[in-house]
Amino acid sequence: MKDFLKNWYPAGIFLLVAVAVMAPACGSGFVFLTDMVWGPNNGFADLFRNEIGSGTALNALRILLSFAIPADILQKIVLTVVLFLPGIGMYRLASRYMNRALAVGAGLLFMLNPFVYERLLIGQWVVLLGYGFLPFAVLLFDRFLERRDWKRFLWFSFAFSVYPLLGIHYAYIAAGFLLTFGLVHLARTGEWKSLWTPISFARILSFVVLFLLVNGFWLFPFLGSSGELSKFGLADFDAFSALPDPHFGIWFNILSLYGIWSNNFLSPKDFHPYWFLVTPVVLVFSAVGAYRLMRQGTVLAWTIALSFVPVVLIAVGYADDLTKPLIEFLYRFVPFFSGLRDTEKAVGVLAFSYALLVPVGVAFLFESIGKRFLGGARSHRVAVAVVAVLPFLWAGTALWGAHGQIAAHPYPHGWYGAEHTLRADPDTKSVLILPWHQYIRLDFADGVMVANPGGTFFSEPAVVGKDTGNRLLFLSETDPFDEHVARLTEAPMQDEGSFWKSRGISHIVIAKTDDWEKFSGLYSSDSFDLIYDSDSISVFKIK
Repeated sequence: MKDFLKNWYPAGIFLLVAVAVMAPACGSGFVFLTDMVWGPNNGFADLFRNEIGSGTALNALRILLSFAIPADILQKIVLTVVLFLPGIGMYRLASRYMNRALAVGAGLLFMLNPFVYERLLIGQWVVLLGYGFLPFAVLLFDRFLERRDWKRFLWFSFAFSVYPLLGIHYAYIAAGFLLTFGLVHLARTGEWKSLWTPISFARILSFVVLFLLVNGFWLFPFLGSSGELSKFGLADFDAFSALPDPHFGIWFNILSLYGIWSNNFLSPKDFHPYWFLVTPVVLVFSAVGAYRLMRQGTVLAWTIALSFVPVVLIAVGYADDLTKPLIEFLYRFVPFFSGLRDTEKAVGVLAFSYALLVPVGVAFLFESIGKRFLGGARSHRVAVAVVAVLPFLWAGTALWGAHGQIAAHPYPHGWYGAEHTLRADPDTKSVLILPWHQYIRLDFADGVMVANPGGTFFSEPAVVGKDTGNRLLFLSETDPFDEHVARLTEAPMQDEGSFWKSRGISHIVIAKTDDWEKFSGLYSSDSFDLIYDSDSISVFKIK
């Protein structure tokens, strides 16, 4: 029993923290986060209607699991896993460079920080999944560099081939970091000639073949002339640029692991007026930790040191005139960089750096300086305590639902009545969802602003608005059809059933939330039959 607890207590700590964050959401209903809006519809039919992408495999797995696990419970399990994964991953990697107690602190730092907090509140669970997988990818690559045999190489190759299916953006970021890691290793060891050996060519070829076998189904359409990558331009980088802190600006905000493009939630700094004091402490401990590991010849520490400034510049991105030219250069000349339109995601690499370096720096300072006053054993315990407390000072407000921002809300009963009505109507083809916004405010979920839930709630194909409300993307997100729908707010369109039918739309649903009153003219229109009505939703059939 003692050995069991010794081996598994770190995982228990990370799981306990993840559960403590999600605890208020354990009631019935779904968790409504900005970009994570799930519903009872498992989306099996949508899997084949939508374009195939890197997330198709993960979405298929989610759908398969939803047949065995209720969707609301599955959603909470997924959120708990994406919170747990960064902790256990960083712990496993950090254990190579420090003792177990400090490695647990490293895991907590990688798990509880402003970057994870903001991405969680924005509902980007796939980004967090890729972020949490980063330490595992680095660990497997580090082990391969330590002893370059085929077994370790294949483990790393398989892990990195699966990486894009878990989180395409962090797979891309990890590729750049690992490339730097490999080059630093070669520079430190002077083994450049090993790249030109037959075994190196065999390994590169096997890696490419395995990667294409795993990812070919989405990669080739993605790179095509009409693929998703071709749709992104510099306007996207501007629209999703990092946000500065109103008092400390963009650079300090990025170094503090803040800056996501949305401010549609309360962050740790909103609850702690002295939040900015944590940043210099983290930077000092990180600098000392980097110095300590670099003096020991640790290749990973050298990689972090060389990557730090470029990562900060990329994360700042379009938010500062100084870094705009860099982003424009990378956009034009670096393959696939256009897919990383939200460059603030690179902040996760800073979180990785802090999590690995801070415990080493704290331990070095306390055990080399503090032991004169505290003694060797006591100074180590104090160092462990400091590392353990720091993540809770940093983002401890995430615990217990981030002050009510992570909670479960059931869909109104009327929505289920509308779903039953649509399924019972043999004429149902596809459903237009109003209000006509990509993001709407849900009155039944404490007024949270989230992606339109029509597509995930109704089993019938749903047509929702594409306008995010971002003026920089208005032209790329709207088309004549959007303008046609917008006319419904001015006056109900008479005798236009043929237009809706030509677009495959048989019904219009009005969710009575946000600014739904703008469409109240439909209730008196001769072009639509009201076939279901409740205090939360209405369903119209197009004549």
